[in-house]
Amino acid sequence: MLKPKRKITRKEIQRDPFLETVDKLEYYINKNRKIYINIAIGLIIALIAFNVIKNKQSERLIMADAALGRALVAIEQGDLDNAQFQLETIISEYDGETSALVSGYHLGKIKFEEGDFNTAENYLLHYMEERPVNIFIPGASKMLAAIAITNGDRDGAEKYLDKGIELASRETDKLALNLEKVRLILNDDRGSEARSIVEQVLSTENISPRIKQKAEELLGMMPS
Repeated sequence: MLKPKRKITRKEIQRDPFLETVDKLEYYINKNRKIYINIAIGLIIALIAFNVIKNKQSERLIMADAALGRALVAIEQGDLDNAQFQLETIISEYDGETSALVSGYHLGKIKFEEGDFNTAENYLLHYMEERPVNIFIPGASKMLAAIAITNGDRDGAEKYLDKGIELASRETDKLALNLEKVRLILNDDRGSEARSIVEQVLSTENISPRIKQKAEELLGMMPS
C-alpha cells in the first residue's frame, strides 16, 4: 500500500535556502527594475550611436575615394590645374585618411615634374612617413633621391633609395631601386660595390626582362 505523500508546510518552504535566494533575487530585481530598464535603454542608444558613427565614417571614406578617383582621371587627361585643386581639397577635407595621404603623393609627383622641388619634397616625405599603401613607395623614394642629388646631397639620395628598398613590398621594385642605387654609386668610385649589387640582381630567379636588360647595361658600363 502506497504511503501518502507528506505535505510540505509553508514554514518549511520559507526555510528552503534555494527558494529564499530566489525570492531575494526576485525582490531585488523588482526593486531595481527602473535602473535595469535605464541601463538597457542606455545600451540600445549607445549601440545606435555607434552604428550611426560607423555609417558616417564609411560614407566619408567612400566620398574621399570617389574624390581621389576624379582627381586621378584629371591627371590622366592632362588637366593638372583641376587635378591639383582636387588633390589639395581632399588633403584638406579628409586629413588623415588613406585617400588624403595618397593625394599627397600624387600632388608631390606633380610638383616634382613642375620643378617645384621644395613643395614636392614636403609631400613626398610625409607620404614616406605614413606610407598608407606600399605601391607608391618606389616612386616616392626615387623622386626624393633625385631631389637630394639636385641639392648636392648624394648621401641623402642613397638613404632614400635604401629606405625604398627596405619598404617596397614587390621584389621587382626592390631590384629596380637597387639598380638606381648602382647608377648613383658608380659616380662615387664605388665600382666594386656596384658590381656586386648588379650581380646579385642578375642572379635573382624569374627576373623580369626589363630589369635584366638594365642590369646588363649597367654591368657593361663598369670597367672589367
